[in-house]
Amino acid sequence: SAVGELSPFVGALLEALGTPERPRNLLACLDLLNRNRALAEQGFRMLGGIDPTLNLWSSPVRRMSQSKRELLLQRGHAGAVTTVAFTADGSRMITGAQDSTIKVWRTSDRTVLRALSHHMVGVTGLALSPDGRRLASGDGAGWLRVWDLAGSFPVPAGPPHERGVDRVAFLPDGTHLAMLDMDGRCWLLELGKSEVETRSLSKIGNGLACASQPGGFALALSEKDGMIRLHDTAGSVLAVLDGPGGVVTSRRLATDGRIMAAGDDVGRFAVWDGRAARALLARTFDAAVDTLGLSPSGRVAVAVGRQVHLFDPTDPAGRDTPQMLDVPGQVNQVAFSDDDRWLAACTATGDLRLWRMDGRPAEPVRLEGDAESPGQTTTVAFSPGGRRIVSGDRDGGIRTWDLPDGNRRPRVPPRRGQIAGLSVSEDARYLLQVTQDRQAQVWDLQHGRALTTLDGRWTSGALAPDGASVYLTSEDEGDVVAVERSTGLRRETVFRRPGESLQRFGRLAVSPDGRRVAAGSVEGSLACVWDARTGAVDRVIRGHLDPHPITAIGFSSDSKLLLTASEDGTAKLWDLAGDVDRPLAEYAVIDSKTGDPIPVTAAQVGSLNPRRVVTGAIDGRILLWEDGKGRPIELGSLDGAVLTAAFTPDRRWLAAAGADKSVWISGMDNPRRRLRLEPFPQHAEQVNALVAWPVGTIFASGSDDTTIRLWSLDQEALRGHAEKSLLGTLSAEQGTTDWVAFTPDGLFDSSINGEKQVTWLEGLEVVTLEQVYDTRHVFKLTDRLRRGERPRPPEPPRRPPPRLSIDPPRNRSSTGPRSS
Repeated sequence: SAVGELSPFVGALLEALGTPERPRNLLACLDLLNRNRALAEQGFRMLGGIDPTLNLWSSPVRRMSQSKRELLLQRGHAGAVTTVAFTADGSRMITGAQDSTIKVWRTSDRTVLRALSHHMVGVTGLALSPDGRRLASGDGAGWLRVWDLAGSFPVPAGPPHERGVDRVAFLPDGTHLAMLDMDGRCWLLELGKSEVETRSLSKIGNGLACASQPGGFALALSEKDGMIRLHDTAGSVLAVLDGPGGVVTSRRLATDGRIMAAGDDVGRFAVWDGRAARALLARTFDAAVDTLGLSPSGRVAVAVGRQVHLFDPTDPAGRDTPQMLDVPGQVNQVAFSDDDRWLAACTATGDLRLWRMDGRPAEPVRLEGDAESPGQTTTVAFSPGGRRIVSGDRDGGIRTWDLPDGNRRPRVPPRRGQIAGLSVSEDARYLLQVTQDRQAQVWDLQHGRALTTLDGRWTSGALAPDGASVYLTSEDEGDVVAVERSTGLRRETVFRRPGESLQRFGRLAVSPDGRRVAAGSVEGSLACVWDARTGAVDRVIRGHLDPHPITAIGFSSDSKLLLTASEDGTAKLWDLAGDVDRPLAEYAVIDSKTGDPIPVTAAQVGSLNPRRVVTGAIDGRILLWEDGKGRPIELGSLDGAVLTAAFTPDRRWLAAAGADKSVWISGMDNPRRRLRLEPFPQHAEQVNALVAWPVGTIFASGSDDTTIRLWSLDQEALRGHAEKSLLGTLSAEQGTTDWVAFTPDGLFDSSINGEKQVTWLEGLEVVTLEQVYDTRHVFKLTDRLRRGERPRPPEPPRRPPPRLSIDPPRNRSSTGPRSS
């Protein structure tokens, strides 16, 4: 205390360093100093990127693990950004989104340093430990993930919960983590030991808030009995507060470990001195409290309807006559900067508002360009020291403004180009991709050229076997259209609907002999088969129940049978040479407990002798049906809907993939034995498309993560070397002709600007592809990959050694007199 009186900075530093029993690393120490209001008023600021392993305490030298190389696609999020956090030094920004991915960014240039893709059903919560070493995240599927960012590996955190994660937060000591799920169960995890220890705190929790600094209680838990219980880091209850009376959710709860604030769904609001369990303030509003926030100095922002009420519980004037700030709609988040100078609010409709708080009263601040894109913000955060404000947007983009001037930095655009469908020509030269933003593009894998974009808006497509024509279903009319691949021009062939039907077509397939085209309706049970050359209707099939749409359609290898699947819970096989009023075979997927049909979401015909059909369902089940067997073979389940399935041409292998981001392989000699490909998960987001190469054992998978991956089932990959099953990755930038192809060990080929789409990460160092062009670039890499080759790095450029010579001294011309 005496040191602190003589030098506030030294006193704060000694406190922030911790004790020998509980030391804090440099990043955690600076985080506490950055939150010290007295130091902030003296101008204390922190700059630079600090490694989480740096420590001011003496410690034994540890051998660092060898840094792992990682290839990173430089793309933003594809879904609404749900949460944003910063490391204490502000050098790293971490974002989570509804696309179920987490990205770690370098804030100086918005380079992606890490992409974590183990979540499902959206990232719902994110927390960073004070020392910057650990990142915790929760998702809508109930998974809690903990990552050691310094060591680049996940920390086991137990099995998933039955419902989604509501809130996750670190306690001030950095080794304890609290988590609340949507069933009301709250858990406390201790991460500092060799095995994670878990303790249950409640089964009736409504809201969770953790302290931002040490010195008081560690966490507050509001429960369904109306009480708010204050716990220490070990989970012991320190005090019990009688809450406002109604439902207090996590958004209506805030604490710094000293002050406790809570609001409820009927408009009651209260503030306590948590250490003394003494009420400081109580109010009742005429509407529900939407959310609230607590500033470092103890001010409380309470959002009710179209106003944010600003209270100062320690100041009689601020307590009795709060300032009221107008907002355009219901608020879903309020946030203070850690230097107490700024307050931000974002509404449920995406509007963002900012106020400067170091004056009286609070003053609104205009953000450059925000009015040009209103209704975008889904979450908001300040960088340490209040130097920047960041908006996570509903389309997956990220906007940043510098403070105090409010000038906007270049936006991180949302990611587009999620792969919805794939098709390959019989020589594996051309690969068609149809994306969820309705673009169709064709790769020329043999020549490695820029993609050909087919004008129009398309929902599905298939290549003719010879690759000369592309058959597509249009987004606007729902028609089937034929396009010449080489010119991109529509053929004059008209594929007419039968009778007066107005149903729009979606799923589409071309027969292996190229003579027929089939499509299924997205609005009902209609399926049609046409002559590919003339467009004449060949067969009309109405074998499923209306209004359930057709979810899969495909031909047998001999082009004589057609398989259709529907949300009505059935897949049906039709003989195109016979009567299509009755199916040749029917496969029904039923819930064994209720007897209700389960929507079939993927299906394909396999071998013909014996005849095999695979179905995938919305509940994740994969079933193999074989003629002569009364019951299907259960091949297991995915953790989510099966979205695609494909047999290899020799019918020896079956691949299935879907919402859980994985691709599973089953051998038909032992169908129940599944092979998992590496790396795992096989994609960063859900897998929507699989297509097998016409020859060999190669197949491609397409995902929401905008990539196409080529896999090989050759003998080397199947002899226990699963990590060698991935041949390479293709990705194209939507709206441009830029593309890149790369292998797991970093060999690449790309368009001129395409090499900017991927970077190497070696430890903490980011390396661009341009920097390794001489040693990693492989011309026509896609041609090597389509043939199943694994090319070696190119030889270093051979330059002749420098020429070295020793020249005699030049003759000096004599200018003096000659001797005689």
